[in-house]
Amino acid sequence: MEALENILVVIERGAEQYPEIERAAELAEASGAHVHLFVREYHAVLYWHYLFGKRGDKVSQAAYEREAQAWVDEQVRALTDQGIKASGEAAWARHLYTAIAERVDALQPELVIKGAHDERGVRSLYSATDWQLMRRCPVPVLLVKYQSRAQQGAILCSVHPAHPESDHHPVDHRIMELGQLMSEYLGRPQHLFNTFQSPAESVAPPIAIEAGAYEDYLEQHRNEHDRLLNEFVARYQLPEANVHRLEGDPSSELPSLAQRLPASMVIMGVVSRSALPELLVGHTAERVLDRLECDVLVVKPPAATAAS
Repeated sequence: MEALENILVVIERGAEQYPEIERAAELAEASGAHVHLFVREYHAVLYWHYLFGKRGDKVSQAAYEREAQAWVDEQVRALTDQGIKASGEAAWARHLYTAIAERVDALQPELVIKGAHDERGVRSLYSATDWQLMRRCPVPVLLVKYQSRAQQGAILCSVHPAHPESDHHPVDHRIMELGQLMSEYLGRPQHLFNTFQSPAESVAPPIAIEAGAYEDYLEQHRNEHDRLLNEFVARYQLPEANVHRLEGDPSSELPSLAQRLPASMVIMGVVSRSALPELLVGHTAERVLDRLECDVLVVKPPAATAAS
């Protein structure tokens, strides 16, 4: 991505505040991008025919859509008053992810922004739609935390250039390129995060080995990891103070670093459900994402498709 030209903002009405609109406005002001607001409207009760007749369903649905569109139009006017190019729509749709995917296909945005929160607004929990977007959306997805504590913090890029999965390297480079872009637009420093994890003893050959032999193997593994990381870092000319080489479990080290910096955004990658167990897959991903107190920008490989 060389620049932002179109941003799709998915809004779920009913919240006390809408920081996803604020993030979109901030990026649009810096990039000149066009912002398109999308609100999905749907009320299952309208399909309970013992409460509403067929005509009643249609009339009620139309009323809900008009009210939602009026709300969207109000948000669009507020953006245009700030000098931001904006449009918006409210649409009736039973499945939110399907509706979002249709708009991504039609609008071809460079970025999708959506709020991540539970109904109480107490904690930033990820919904089923959020997980579908993270795994299937072909463009980067920025999931905005409703209680982010570091609005002006660093842009933290989580990369794994030493990972054995060859498909991961394009993701790492795309993460860094997006990090550079966000750093430029938002005027915040770019940082890099990487961890080295010692190979588990269970992966050693099922024979007794001397402690010294294992230490040699571990040192070779660490040296190769460092070599690959150094080659990767050299391409991006980051200050050494902005490169964080840690050792341990990324599910605990990444949230801890993001809090210490502090970070306003963490950029992470996903290849597939099975390729990278430490990235957006299963319990590890849930631990990382729920512990992060900042926005999360999820990136897929350049050639990824929504069906991957």
